[in-house]
Amino acid sequence: MTSRNILILISFLIFSSCTSVKMKEAPKHYSKETMRSFEEIERQNALERYRKLRLQNWEATKKGKVSRTRPKRYSRPRNSNRIVAPKKVVPPKKRIIPTNPEEQKIEVDQNIKFFCMEKRKDPRFKGPTSCESYTENILNECEDSYQWNDKKLTNCVKSKLK
Repeated sequence: MTSRNILILISFLIFSSCTSVKMKEAPKHYSKETMRSFEEIERQNALERYRKLRLQNWEATKKGKVSRTRPKRYSRPRNSNRIVAPKKVVPPKKRIIPTNPEEQKIEVDQNIKFFCMEKRKDPRFKGPTSCESYTENILNECEDSYQWNDKKLTNCVKSKLK
């Protein structure tokens, strides 16, 4: 029985020595890096980077490996005595997009009437003739620029009525 008691005692000692003891948590303390703001950290990193770059440039300059090139100064061309004739500017030919003038007049007239119907409550067109006179002026301006058999006249009226 003594060997049995010794066996129990040894097993009890082994199990009791393997249990973990809870440690008290120490108060947390942070390094100085975490107390600084993001901008301060970025500024410090940038200063360190540029300090290293200046050190590299200084080492290269001390050894004579850096050659400085001056920017070129502006100078007049040497052939300034020669007179060059100005290039002739050729005005581009106006390209006409052909349309049927009768159909075009109908389309322009419809656009003008639709514009007046759409803007009938607009405060700038209070009188009955004011919208018509406004659209007539637009039509006259476009007629000065384009001919009646040209699609550009219709496009001109449409764009100015918007």
